[in-house]
Amino acid sequence: FFFPFFFTLYNKFVYVAFKCFSFSYRICTVNIKPCDPEEWKRLDGSCNNLEYPSVGTHRTPTTRLLPPILNPNYEPADTVSGAPFPVARRIRCELLSEGKASDLTTTQLLSYFLLSATHDINSLDDFYNYIIHILHCCEPEGQNDYMCTPQRIPVDDPVHRYSGVSCMNLTRPMSYQTHGCLENGTTFVRVRSNLLTSFHSRREKANKNPELVHLHIVYPFLGIM
Repeated sequence: FFFPFFFTLYNKFVYVAFKCFSFSYRICTVNIKPCDPEEWKRLDGSCNNLEYPSVGTHRTPTTRLLPPILNPNYEPADTVSGAPFPVARRIRCELLSEGKASDLTTTQLLSYFLLSATHDINSLDDFYNYIIHILHCCEPEGQNDYMCTPQRIPVDDPVHRYSGVSCMNLTRPMSYQTHGCLENGTTFVRVRSNLLTSFHSRREKANKNPELVHLHIVYPFLGIM
């Protein structure tokens, strides 16, 4: 009883927090207050570069070394032979051990911390989308939803062969095309939250910049990091 109640309460809490921060309404443009060379680092990541103050701010594109390779309509590309890639869950478990300890003395927590940083924080918009907003990707309804990319679980999965879970709800990464900032057919540009640096810098600057205390609205556990 307690866990479902807590999870529902937490979902509502995060939903209200996102509405308060208005993450869903400022996509294509970035409004930045004038930079002060003497000020502390800003929560939104702006003014790190005084010549290009918007670089690195919330929802601005990250720099890529190579353009993404995708099939038409931004579908995942196939292998060189034309066959589809293995299911993502299998590759994930091959790269990051799960369900078993590969070493009795050396921890793998750093790998999982980096995974959390790049997905749960820096991809906060996508995380919010498939945790709270779109929940039907593993159901028949999700088969006709373009935003759904359900992750099928192999029968020999190290964890879920015991749980009975055969599918994980997941949504397509949100892009500037999704929000109408770029036309369909142009190079895919993913919308990233770009909040990672500011979130992890909160601990060092909380006493110097009271504004950062408001991070507890979104992540109340940051104070113990």
